[in-house]
Amino acid sequence: MELDLISNPLDINSGQLTNLNKNNRKVYVRCNIKKIDKINSVDEEFWCAFSITKYWPIGRKMSIDYPNSSELTFNHQIVDKHGNLEQSVKNEEPEIYISNLIKTNYKETVYDVVNINDLPFIEKTENYFAKLKGRFNFHRFPHDIQQLNINIIAKDPNNLVTLTQSEHLPSLLSARDTFQKKHEWKLYSPLDIHSAQTNTHSSTKKRVYSSLDFVFSIKRNFRNYFWNIVFLNFLIALISFTTYSIEYTNSADRLNVSGMLLLTKVAFKQVQNTLTPNISYLTLIDKYTFTGLAFLFIMMLQNSISVFMSQGFDDYSFIFLAGIFSIYNVVFSLRFFK
Repeated sequence: MELDLISNPLDINSGQLTNLNKNNRKVYVRCNIKKIDKINSVDEEFWCAFSITKYWPIGRKMSIDYPNSSELTFNHQIVDKHGNLEQSVKNEEPEIYISNLIKTNYKETVYDVVNINDLPFIEKTENYFAKLKGRFNFHRFPHDIQQLNINIIAKDPNNLVTLTQSEHLPSLLSARDTFQKKHEWKLYSPLDIHSAQTNTHSSTKKRVYSSLDFVFSIKRNFRNYFWNIVFLNFLIALISFTTYSIEYTNSADRLNVSGMLLLTKVAFKQVQNTLTPNISYLTLIDKYTFTGLAFLFIMMLQNSISVFMSQGFDDYSFIFLAGIFSIYNVVFSLRFFK
């Protein structure tokens, strides 16, 4: 039996052969994310084991046999037993690339011919273990949710090739509980697929290309940062109230305690910088630390002027500072744990 697909591109969702226009081929792409590893939030990178499979209709006449109603047996000249594709068919392959790919440690390619809705398609599966660039936003660090993605773009303009996700070829996020550091991250959202087009300014020839974005989110386990950074900052600021155990007329001893706590907090902030992302804006944990530093500075001002005031001023300033301390910690807690 002879099947001519040169004049008939395929709509996989409808299962029907529609009008042929080889200048507007639909290529169906599916992604299977198998493992997420080595998430480097400081450099905004992550390693991922995944496979990209694309399907496109065979673009020439070929012989097929029907051994039964559910399978198609193809000429071995198309795909041999080793999964290699015939060169003349391979020349017709629509090319795609991963835009946020940084480095590949392993890549395996396998071709096959498959039957979809009783029509023949070339199937190309590429298995990767690669480093990818992520979309990291640290405004709520360390209680942050990061959005990661694998972005596929066609090498041909969108008037030649359109990438699409078919309901018959679902993509998968099978990387459940496969993080190397399971204590730090967990999957937060299912796989979401966005179909889009590139902007003309991203191409030197002002062309528009079809793209598919496979997006999922991960959530950081913040407990380690809470106990080792936030809680220690809280204790340093809280201890500053011990200066009130010293007579208010003895400002030298009060300033000595407050000054040591301020220097301790500054030194702790320098250590904290090595554990948090080096970015140009303040994260949630940075704002808490700097608020604590401002509180210690106000405490030192109180210690400096209390010697010139009465006991009543010292008592009222204690209530005022306790109120400020309570308010900024409550506000931070509401923002941190929401």
